[in-house]
Amino acid sequence: MRTLEINKRLIYYAVRVGEKENDLGERKPIYSTPKPLRVRVDFTNTTAKIDAFGKTSDCKVKLISDRDLGFNLNTIFWIDTPVSASHDYVMADQPDKTINGVVYRLQETGVSYAD
Repeated sequence: MRTLEINKRLIYYAVRVGEKENDLGERKPIYSTPKPLRVRVDFTNTTAKIDAFGKTSDCKVKLISDRDLGFNLNTIFWIDTPVSASHDYVMADQPDKTINGVVYRLQETGVSYAD
């Protein structure tokens, strides 16, 4: 029920493929071209998630899927902005794998996160 087609919306994502270094030695990540994906997007606006070991992370959006999509902490997302603009979400924590599917928690990027 959580992953019905009617509940899905189009988002874009890109994975980190490497990094390049400038003349000063600063490293900048290189991402793949943005790819489209239809997935359930849940705007939760939670400020923290408590794990069994007391770990917390800010989470504004959850992506809910019935299968593992292969996202990791280096994946960036365009949900509320066009692909021509800078990305607006990044992975907040490792995905939660459940019996019914996988939940990815995302946090909104601020000025300090923007590339």
